Amino acid sequence: MSSTQSSTMPSPSVPTLRSCKTSGAADGLPETLPRLPKRMVPERANTSDTLVPPTPSSDCDLKPEFIGSSPAEVPVHERFTWRIASGYFAYFMCGYGDGVMATVLPHLMKDFNITFMTGSLFYAACSIGYIAGTLLLEKMNKQLGRVSRTDTHTSWFPFYACLTKRTGIDASARFSFLQSRHLAIMVGNFFHGMFFLIMGTRGGFPAIFVAQVTVAFARAILNGTLNEYFAIVPKHLSYSFSLWGFGSVIAPLICQALLARGIPWYQFYLGSLVGSALNLAFGAVVFRATPTEFAREKEDADLEFLRSPALSPTSTIHNGEAIVSKTEAPNTLRLAFSLRLVWVACLFGAVYFSSETVSQAFMVSFLREARDGNPNTVGYVTCGFFAGLTLGRLVWGFLTPKLNASRRRLFIAACMSIGLGMHLLIWLSRSVPVNGAALSIVGLLYGPIWPATLNWANDMLPQEVRMVTMAIISCAATLGNGILPFVAGIILNKKGAYTLPYINTALTGLLGLYWVCLPIRKRYATQATGKV
Repeated sequence: MSSTQSSTMPSPSVPTLRSCKTSGAADGLPETLPRLPKRMVPERANTSDTLVPPTPSSDCDLKPEFIGSSPAEVPVHERFTWRIASGYFAYFMCGYGDGVMATVLPHLMKDFNITFMTGSLFYAACSIGYIAGTLLLEKMNKQLGRVSRTDTHTSWFPFYACLTKRTGIDASARFSFLQSRHLAIMVGNFFHGMFFLIMGTRGGFPAIFVAQVTVAFARAILNGTLNEYFAIVPKHLSYSFSLWGFGSVIAPLICQALLARGIPWYQFYLGSLVGSALNLAFGAVVFRATPTEFAREKEDADLEFLRSPALSPTSTIHNGEAIVSKTEAPNTLRLAFSLRLVWVACLFGAVYFSSETVSQAFMVSFLREARDGNPNTVGYVTCGFFAGLTLGRLVWGFLTPKLNASRRRLFIAACMSIGLGMHLLIWLSRSVPVNGAALSIVGLLYGPIWPATLNWANDMLPQEVRMVTMAIISCAATLGNGILPFVAGIILNKKGAYTLPYINTALTGLLGLYWVCLPIRKRYATQATGKV
């Protein structure tokens, strides 16, 4: 063949998914399937709203990327703004239910004869719920993400072709990350609304305990799902938790105002059901996958399914053998638990949440008993703490893209050092206004710590375990949040409320020492490999 002829011949066309289904071998499958285009981002799931996650060495502004060969087809930030807004509102409602506990606790102790020790069991209940939510998160996501291969849009319920099959995904079903995320957020928002309903029933200690378990279960689901989504752009992690803190500011203000007018505390919880209903509806609408997103996910899943060894022309499928799709969600929980840095982050989160909770949860009772504070106004002190927490997280969201890993470490270490000084001031001063102002400054300085911890984990850990890792770290934080406050409640119950500054000073000092020992060099430069 001459060079002239070869230059005029058309280049062979690349087979597509549609041609794969209609041409090829006698069984309807081609002998060789086309290779997927090389992805330029770490592969978490084939969603059309995935951005390139940052690295510790990246100081430049984060720019949107596109998945696929043509960036003009589907932008990765489809519905991104609305989904971020929905996540913000969900975290606001989490803070709204979380921040009011310190204001309501003295009234619960009075109405139901609850002591410091039994009252601290409410934080232990949160640990139980959070552990249950974390352990069930991955399995629940696998079930919620089941869709039929013939569906052209996500469903409001998971798909089951045969109820007798307990494991695996058969040939008529596949796993959809988009549907799994959508339904998980709906489940989390629903259970969070149930918390307000149970608290409003005035069922006594058992009902309050169940309510705390329920709300912690909901937070575990929301944290594990939304933290990974917020991590697409790191500043949203800090801003989202600032909204959590803002909710913790608004709730005590409203509740204390109602209590000052003689309105019972349980009516605050019943009125909060309106916000929970809006939260559930907002998340259900905006996180549902768009037709374009679902079509792209379905196309890639079908292409990989056709390439699976079970459907290759040379393989033999015996009668009764289950066909399992490769698109089933991997078991990342075992892989996450095998990483040392996950345990390091878990322990730090436990110490931090313990220090944060003990600092504000018993402060109202401390000021009333040890400082002779006014019962009608002392409840506003926790508002100052959460206002500082909110402002600190907003500042951290602004500073995150401007600081490298070393400067972040120095900034957080400085915050902890000043926070330690504020706890010493509360210890030494008997003035209620001075104690309240110092507690507000502690909240301001504590604000950046938790988002900085999640940013650190996001940078240090592999991409494919990020969602479950966020849930595990939050679970460990809540576990510490239940154990150490319970111990603090026992000490306060036996020794008196005046011992609270001693506990806070010790916890803050331990937290600072732990932080300076954390590694800052990225250990997992690439995704972890191997079957789990």
